Amino acid sequence: MSELLRSGSGLSERAVRFLRANATEHDCRWDADEDRGDAEEVAGHYGLAVDKVLARLAELRERFGGLRYESRSWSFEEVVIFAPALDFDEEDNEPRVILLEHTVAHPFGVWATLDGAVDYMFPSEDGADYVRVFDRPESIVEADALHWECADWTEVGAGRLEWADEVEDRARALPLIDAGSGSTEWWWQGDGFRVHVWRTYAKVFNRDKATRWAVWGSDPSGADNARQFLREAGV
Repeated sequence: MSELLRSGSGLSERAVRFLRANATEHDCRWDADEDRGDAEEVAGHYGLAVDKVLARLAELRERFGGLRYESRSWSFEEVVIFAPALDFDEEDNEPRVILLEHTVAHPFGVWATLDGAVDYMFPSEDGADYVRVFDRPESIVEADALHWECADWTEVGAGRLEWADEVEDRARALPLIDAGSGSTEWWWQGDGFRVHVWRTYAKVFNRDKATRWAVWGSDPSGADNARQFLREAGV
């Protein structure tokens, strides 16, 4: 059982509630000989110690391996399974671990660097770049927990590319919810309301129209504050 599902260490209370309500354990099996062979290839290419590569892979598996839940994140909206495995590509500037298995045919992959940052990438025949989305894998769970909680709130406003800049500019005056935010998507908390701006697909697929945003109120008072926020943003 993954450490996150077992103890929830390093997660917010909201994310722990989310996992307890939604997560299960998936039976992931790995071959030790295959892992060592992959690690030797990675270590040799990047000038690293084999044991260091294996230790980091083991840490990711201990913390995330087998974690399975239905995601409401706009990046997934599917069942995701954390199944870390080394992924060697000599063209990469650093070693990476494939982090997630998709249960539907999402046309992008999710990787973790050995220091824990999370990159998304849409492979194509013309080549593609990794897009840094989060600084740590836990943020994937935290973002899903925020979506899950907001599903029971009142959606006060939502849109795509139009008004996204205005909403984001106004939201930056609010406290940032660091746990679920990263480099391409952000969450902010107001008085009884929450703002989310999501540019992940816009970056991964180089398609600005994929941008999305939404504002939710937790109760009638929060919804009123959210409407005031949107008015101040000019929406």
